[in-house]
Amino acid sequence: MSFSIDLRSTVKTLESEPLALGQAAVYLSHITRPGVSNEQYLSHLKIVSEDVKQRFRALLHAGAEDSAETRLAALKHTLADKNGYAACNDGTDPVQSCDITRVIDCAKGSDVILAILYIVAARAQGWIIEGVDFPGRFLCRLEQGGQRVLFDPSQSCKVMQAPDLRKILKAASGEQAELSSGYYEGVSDVEVLIALQNRIKNRQIECEDYEGALKSVEAMRVIDPQEYRLLLEAGVLYMRTDQHCKARPALEQYIEVAPTPRDRQEALAIMQHLRLDEE
Repeated sequence: MSFSIDLRSTVKTLESEPLALGQAAVYLSHITRPGVSNEQYLSHLKIVSEDVKQRFRALLHAGAEDSAETRLAALKHTLADKNGYAACNDGTDPVQSCDITRVIDCAKGSDVILAILYIVAARAQGWIIEGVDFPGRFLCRLEQGGQRVLFDPSQSCKVMQAPDLRKILKAASGEQAELSSGYYEGVSDVEVLIALQNRIKNRQIECEDYEGALKSVEAMRVIDPQEYRLLLEAGVLYMRTDQHCKARPALEQYIEVAPTPRDRQEALAIMQHLRLDEE
């Protein structure tokens, strides 16, 4: 992949560079939008971040306290009100709604991409913010002065209370599901990017775009080379795309690192099918 070097280099700076998460998302857009220019989108992220800074200063000047709510208000004004960022509700293909460059173009996107935009803009101010991979909805958690605010970027920064979360959880996981503290935990930037690519990959597989799905998995392996389960996914997709010479080493490597006999047995069964196909 032509963007692998840029992506790998950016992933290494995720914890030290405020814009790195956005940069990585822009590089990932090359999978489904080859040849797209990076500069205008990276410039947009910087402009939005500067606008948040100016709005926040204006709120403080007007007498607002430096609280999580004030910081959220600056984010909402800039991204939702001024730039019009909102969730896709028009049947837009999930692959396009998870492409940050297309989302910047039309201001409509998936919950994960919207979260990335808010995270980037907040971190540019030095604020503490994380993604929260809540069942059925990707959220953000903003912290200031010991206060935490959980909000939904896809609902114009709505602050999420227990009844809101319970409703989303039950819709995603069934009526028997109940809230637990684990659902509120923040995720790493690597996990944010993996969640983003998983959305794209799953849609590509649904559409039987196995070559596209393979590119998504290869990108995930660049993002998180220690995630052994990606070796199995890559092996299967190499088979689907008739790249048997690459399928075998990926599956063999997975068998070496898979932690349970059941996992290894699954891969061995796939290897058997590969042998039959080659005969």
